[in-house]
Amino acid sequence: RFLRSAHRGQVRSLLLRGSTLMSACTRGVICEWDVTAPVPALSGSRKLAGLYEGDPPPAIRALDARPGSDIFVIGTSRCELWEVDSEPSMLVAGHVADLAAVDAHPRSPELFMTAAEGERAYLWDASERRLRGVTERLSGERIQCLAFQPPAGKVVALGTVDAAALHPDA
Repeated sequence: RFLRSAHRGQVRSLLLRGSTLMSACTRGVICEWDVTAPVPALSGSRKLAGLYEGDPPPAIRALDARPGSDIFVIGTSRCELWEVDSEPSMLVAGHVADLAAVDAHPRSPELFMTAAEGERAYLWDASERRLRGVTERLSGERIQCLAFQPPAGKVVALGTVDAAALHPDA
């Protein structure tokens, strides 16, 4: 049996759960198909939102769930791991490219910032193993280096391919 896709992006992952086939694509859409009928029918879909305002939805690369659970996890092209239920949330954050920059906070040893030739830099808390914050998007720029301003660490200098920019309130 052949399914006509409800996806506009590439289908990168499939999961069969009883009589439901789930498909996920590179545009952040997850579809559910009833496969009991002679021609499988679309029974539902959801589109994940981008993590930050103005970001596209995550490009889904992998999809899985425990048998009997309504909660499933997805892996994305940005090296993120999401838990998807009624309120999808990111469990583990990642980067879209090789890590290009890292700097430890001058006053708080548990904090550090990273960038990976993308448009944003990320503030991490090593003690809690979580993302603490993200810079505003530097549209069209690729961050290659960064540094906290000592001694307080309230300003971060971000170096890009073409220029440098300062971001207050790190």
